[in-house]
Amino acid sequence: IATNTCDLHCGHCYSHAGPREKAELSTEEAKALILDELVPLGRPNFVLAGGEPLLRKDFGTIVAHAMSVGLRWALHTHGGLVKHHLDVFRDQPPAMVAVSGRSPKRTMPRLRPNSSRV
Repeated sequence: IATNTCDLHCGHCYSHAGPREKAELSTEEAKALILDELVPLGRPNFVLAGGEPLLRKDFGTIVAHAMSVGLRWALHTHGGLVKHHLDVFRDQPPAMVAVSGRSPKRTMPRLRPNSSRV
């Protein structure tokens, strides 16, 4: 389950993320995809990526649903919003989290213009 929504505009990012798109999966569509597609595959790791998945208002709901059907979850994030979801990380720990790295201060403004939040 991915999102193209992101609050940063990093020069190194391959996802071409930005404002939320109308075609993004709803919470119910995401839950159905988990049950219909992932569980029958033998319960692989469920990876939330994007854009920035932590911008989804239903992030915790989707993670809880994945865990309830026996899926381990993982996350790719820029890291700036983790503090807003500490309850999810504490109550339903991920199998893996990949945080996009920071660069030296002289390169960061070019790569990540809004980097003061990350």
